Order: sequence, then C-alpha cells, then structure tokens
Amino acid sequence: MTSHKQIAYVKMILINLKFYPMNFSFRELHIHITISIAPDTLCGVEIPEILPKFWKVNVFNQLTELRLQLADYLPGTAKHSDKKAALSSVQQYLVRLSNSINSYLLREYRKWSLHKESSSIRLHYLYVLSEIENLLAEIHLLYPAYYDANVKYSDFKVSRIKPSLRNRIITLQTFLLNKMPGSKLTDIVICELNKLLRPFDLNKTIDEYINELAIAIETRPVIDDSVLLQILIEFNFNTKPLVSYKIDIVEFELTEVYGLHDQIEKLIWLSKPNTPSASNFTGALYPDRPSISEQLSSFYLEKVAHLEKLVAAKRIALNDRDEMTEIFRMSTELSVPQLALFIRLLREKGVIVKKETGEVFSFFARHIYTDNALFISSKNMLKKSTEVEYATALKLWTLLEDMLTWLDESFSIRDYKRS
Repeated sequence: MTSHKQIAYVKMILINLKFYPMNFSFRELHIHITISIAPDTLCGVEIPEILPKFWKVNVFNQLTELRLQLADYLPGTAKHSDKKAALSSVQQYLVRLSNSINSYLLREYRKWSLHKESSSIRLHYLYVLSEIENLLAEIHLLYPAYYDANVKYSDFKVSRIKPSLRNRIITLQTFLLNKMPGSKLTDIVICELNKLLRPFDLNKTIDEYINELAIAIETRPVIDDSVLLQILIEFNFNTKPLVSYKIDIVEFELTEVYGLHDQIEKLIWLSKPNTPSASNFTGALYPDRPSISEQLSSFYLEKVAHLEKLVAAKRIALNDRDEMTEIFRMSTELSVPQLALFIRLLREKGVIVKKETGEVFSFFARHIYTDNALFISSKNMLKKSTEVEYATALKLWTLLEDMLTWLDESFSIRDYKRS
C-alpha cells in the first residue's frame, strides 16, 4: 500500500517536472534541488526508472533559461551597479545550490546510498553539480565587468583549487628561501598567504592575488628584502605584520637622522602618496581593510605630530626668559655620533660620574647643537654611544691625539718623567 510520504512525493514531482521554457523562475530550480532530490525526500520512496531522465531535462531547461535571462539583462540599459548587484546575487545563489548538492554527495551519502536507485541518484547529483559549476565558470568568462570576485567559492571549487594554491605558495616559499635565506620578510609573506587558504574565505580575488603576487616576485631579475618589500607595497599587502616590519625599518632609519627637523622632513616625505607602480595592480590582500599606504601614512603623520610637539617644547624652553640665564647652548664641530662617543668616553674614564645615563645625554642634547642638527635627539645620541662605527672611533682617536699634541706644545709635558 502506498504510504502518505510516497503520495506527497508523487504530487511534488507532478508539480516540479513541468517544462518551463518560457516561464523560468529560480523557485523551480530551488525546489528541485532543495526538496525534490534532497536525500531526506528520496529516502524510502520508489523512483520510477524514467524519473531521473525528467530530472536531467528539468535542470537543463532551468539553467538554460537562466543563461538566456543573463544574456538579455546584462547587455541591457540597466545601471552598471544594478547589473553587478544582480549578477552577484546569481553567483551567491548558484554557490548555495552547489554546496547543497556537494553535501548530498558527501555528508549525506548514507541517507541515499542504500536506495535501490542509488546509482541513478548519484549520477544526477554529479550532473547537477557539474552544470552549476560550469555555469559559474561561464559567468566569469562572459561577464567579467559584472562578475563579483569576492563571492566565496563553492565547496566543490574549494576542494579543487585549495591544493593548487597551497602548492603555489610552497613553490614561492622555496624560491624565496633559495634567494633570501633567513629573511624575516619571507616568513611574513608565506605565513600571511597561508592564512588566506581558509575554506570559507576562498574566492576569485584571493585566487588571483596569490598567483599574480607569486609571478611578480619570481619574475624579478633581482630579489632581496628591499625589492620584495617594494613589490608587497605595490600589491597592497595590507597585513599588520608587514606594516610593523616597515615601521621598524623607518624607526631604525630615523636613528641615523640626528636633527629633529630632519626627522620630520623625512617622515613628511615618506607620507606622500607613492607614484603609480609598474605592476598596475589595483587589488589588495584584504580589500576590506585600509591599504598599506594609508596605514603607513597614518603612522608617519602621528610620528610627525609627536616630533613637532617635542621641537615646540624645546623652542619654548629656549625662549623662556626665566630660563635663559640658566640655559646656554653652544655649537660643536663634532658629528652627533662623535659627540655621543666622546660623552661615553668621559663617563667611562670617570670624568663624568657614570650615573643617570638618560639624563646625562638629555643634558648634552639640550645644550649642544651642530650645524646639521639644531635640536639633537637624546635618544639617538644615546644609541650612537653604544653602536659605534669604526670610522667614528678613528676620528675621535685623531682628535684626542691632536689634544695631546696641543698640551705638549703648550706645556712641554710629553717627555716629562712621571713617578
């Protein structure tokens, strides 16, 4: 005796297997995939031998009608933004249907695998999945101007593309390790690219970004940290580790600039928009985040504001009439690194008590200036007192010899026998 479930299923088939060559609607395709051929629906019901053929024709007609609708609408007079929104909705809809079929084949396999028509069911699932994936590929090829590259790939597409992208990243990693062994920047690039391979995030934008970036890196005739950094900035590799890496470089470069005004000038120059790159790449690692140029410019301008406040505070102190009697500034012909080493020498040999290091260097920075550094950074001077270059030590040695010569010439003490 026919069960109520079988009767309901037959009624549904009679409704859904009508042909709609001229009156296509998403509703029919949705009902067919999510209800008519869902494993829960098929479980325990008889499937006539001819039914899978009707299924196939039904799906073919519905997808063909969708193709015709797209071909009619997208070249039409609607606004570009409306076309993009419409096509994006179609893409997302097809991806959801593809994911449903993929789930039937994998996660819900046991529900239909024991059905006596399981072979026909499986073949139909594979047919529908193939047709939907083919249509998604056609949309990208035929309508690139309206295609939404940020729509997530279907589960089926991810299962095919993810291993390929992983191998692409491994190839890039091998290339960089051979060219730049031990590079911190290489570690940042590979780590951040691997983060993009999360299944629920993969889309056409990420797919193209990884491949285009790898090609840009591997085709450069010379590759080192500076070249790689420039490529990453051109490709808007807007991730926090790279921003921090670039900021560390700038902070180090500022330690080589001894005048506060010169530091400000350098930062303002860095904050200016970059000239267009040769790559003409307009994407980003993370399109929904501020670009790397914007993040770096924000840091540069914040640093400029801090330094300007510091300069203003120093200028106010110098112009304060109550302090002018106490503050005396003098110029030196020593460079800042030479002055820093000289101060250290005085402290090491007990001329100045070796206490309160920061305050000592702040004192000298406040009261002494050079032609190239009207306001000396005490932080930079302290750093230079410990990170001494050989040329700086040699220059100071020559100066000390000249001082000894002057003492001898003035007081004839070179040959004096000391007890």
